[in-house]
Order: sequence, then C-alpha cells, then structure tokens
Amino acid sequence: MSNSPLVSYVKISPNSTNPRNRTICKITVHHMAGNLTIESCGDVFFPTTHNASSNYGIGSDGRVGMYVEEKNRAWTSSSAANDHQAVTIEVANSATGGNWPVSDMALATLIELCTDICRRNNIPKLVFTGDAAGNFTQHNYFSATVCPGPYLKERFPYIADEVNKKLCAAPPAPPSPTVPTGSQVIRVLTAWTGNTVKTMDVEEYLRGVVPSEVYPSWNIEALKAQAVAARSIAYKKIESNHGKPYDVDDAIAYNPDKINPRTDMAVAATHGMILTYKGMTAETAYSASNGGQTVSAKEQWGSDVPYLPAQSDPFDKNKANGHGVGMSQWGAKGRADAGQGFEAILAFYYPGTELAFVGSALPSPEKTPVEITVDNALADGVIVDREYWLNVLSGNNPANHEYIKAVFDRYHAKLK
Repeated sequence: MSNSPLVSYVKISPNSTNPRNRTICKITVHHMAGNLTIESCGDVFFPTTHNASSNYGIGSDGRVGMYVEEKNRAWTSSSAANDHQAVTIEVANSATGGNWPVSDMALATLIELCTDICRRNNIPKLVFTGDAAGNFTQHNYFSATVCPGPYLKERFPYIADEVNKKLCAAPPAPPSPTVPTGSQVIRVLTAWTGNTVKTMDVEEYLRGVVPSEVYPSWNIEALKAQAVAARSIAYKKIESNHGKPYDVDDAIAYNPDKINPRTDMAVAATHGMILTYKGMTAETAYSASNGGQTVSAKEQWGSDVPYLPAQSDPFDKNKANGHGVGMSQWGAKGRADAGQGFEAILAFYYPGTELAFVGSALPSPEKTPVEITVDNALADGVIVDREYWLNVLSGNNPANHEYIKAVFDRYHAKLK
C-alpha cells in the first residue's frame, strides 16, 4: 500500500492503529478549525496525550503533510469503523469562524489529493450521498460537530464531480524506470529529527553515510567502493519510492556528525558514479562481514538477482556480521589493502554490473567536490604531486581525466 507523492512534509503520529483492518474504500474530510500549517498540524497530532491524528493535512498554501501512513488507521472521525476504511484529510481554514472558509489553493490540492487516493486504491468513483452511506464522507456524520464547516460542506458535490472528471481522464504516465540523468535530492526520514523528512542533495547525503558505514581510516579504495555502493542504493531508493513521502529512513546509516575529510575525498573521487545492470540502477546490497562466503539474494530474500550470487570471499576473514549479500565491507578493506582498486572490488561483489555516471561525467556546480577536496587538503598542508591527484580524484576513470586536469590548471600555483 503506497502513500501520496503529493506529500512534502512527514511527521508520523503515534496515534494510530497499525495496520488498518479494512481495505481503503472511502475518503473523509475534516477542517483544522484554524489556519494551521502542515507542520503545526503535525505537532498537534504528535503527543500521545492528544489521542487524535489524520492520514493527511493540507495547508492554506496547498502543501500536503502526512501524519499516518495509508496502511494504518488514523484516529480522526470518532468512528473506528469509518476510519479503518477511509483515508482522512484535515484541511486548514483561511479564516477562523463564520463559514470556516478554506483557500482556493487548499481546495485545489484537496481535489488533487482525493484523485490520487482514488487512483492508487482502485476507487473508481467518489460517491457523495449527503450521509455516511457514500464513500465521500464528513466528520459530522459520525460525531456531533460542525466539522468540516459550512464552506467545505457546500462544496462536497463540486469536489466529488471534479475528482470524478479527473478519474475518467487518462492518468499521467508513470516515470520510466531508467538510470537517473542528473543530480537529485533525496528525502531522509530520521528519528533523531522527530520523525521528520530532511531533503538534501544526494552527494551531501553520502558525506554522512560513508563514514557511518565504514572507518574513515581505511584504505581509500575501500572507501570509494563504499561510496559507489551507497550512492547506487540511494538512487535505487529514489526510483522505487517515487510514490512515497520519503526515500530512505534510519535503516540506512546517515549521521552528519561523522563527516570526515577522508570519506569526503572518496565521495568526491567517485562523484556521480553508480553501478548498473542491463542499463538499470543496481541494488547494491552490502553488510559488515560475510564470514568468507557471500550469501545470494535468492537464499536471503527469495529474489533471484544475477549480480548478487553466493561465492567464496577469501579476503573476508571476519566473523559473519549482517545478511552477507553483496559487498562485505571488511572484505572490501582486505581487497583494498591487497592492492585492488575500487572498480575491481565492486566487480567482484556485484559481477555483471557496470560503472556509470548519473548525468554528465563532469560535475558542474559553482565549486565542485573535487575543488573542495583540493582546498581542504591544501588547508591541512597536504601538498602532493599531480599524478596522485589524478588517480585519487578521477577514480581511475579516463572520462574524468580532462576535467581533473582543468581543475589542476586553476590550482597550478599551489600544486607541485
């Protein structure tokens, strides 16, 4: 069961029943009885003492927040029977009291959100009957309340008609699953920020992931292998979670407090590099140690993934720690210490995959990660020769050599 891609803010409320016990077949609309932002609405629903929540909220600016995932029942309508079947929506009021109006932006978003809910849950039509018998219902059908207010009540027939018009039209084509074509942002759900979603550039995200996964003191080739594997997973998550409110959660390590110059160098050296299989982003699973033998994806998860086979790994001499599928982080260190480059490390753990770049092989921000890495090294008093920088920063990839040389030209007065 998916959630709406219209969501731009998430704060999961503990006030819910998980999972719901009925199939979603209804939508119930409420008003906030105030001009709350979607963030403020999330704050209201977060304390366990409040005993209330909704699946979604819409602010007067038209933004959508999510407080309870659709797979779970929100505590919204004073009716467990209704809420187990309904996706519930709180809408902000643009003015307090009177007929409790809502903004045009909020009303337009409500229509779009209802359409999206119907499409994803195979609800063919919104039926407004003026009572609880229909599948488009109001809070006041289940409790002695004025909610959702006169303004929205009067517009229920209009909302249902507009939604049904959109349902009759051809739905927008889903994006084709292909290798991503440029720099993207990733949405990270983190418990340490109160179960809110933090949005950041993928490369910035990796700066906090790589040192959380492996020791920054390790061989640079092992760090680069980890950077590519983590970046590939990040882009795979972005693709597969397109219709969800966030791409990754705390299950994938991310800690910006651990950012380190050596892992920054590994991220910069492999900027934009991912692994692909037959033109698609690879699912680059990894764990701490396989104990000398990788585990196949079929054995571990029941899915036959050709580039995640079972094979002997003599470079991992540690006790097994983790699922054992794909790259062993300690095995990658052993291989790097033995002289293998990150390309060879990745080729062993993900046989049949190919290295590719997200978008252009040459990054083009105002100040590139390579330049930042050089600046940091110079600030630390590290002056090394041109060949070293060419190998480390290009990732031994010829496609990057001209770019790296251009960077050197800007720094020729500082480098040997």
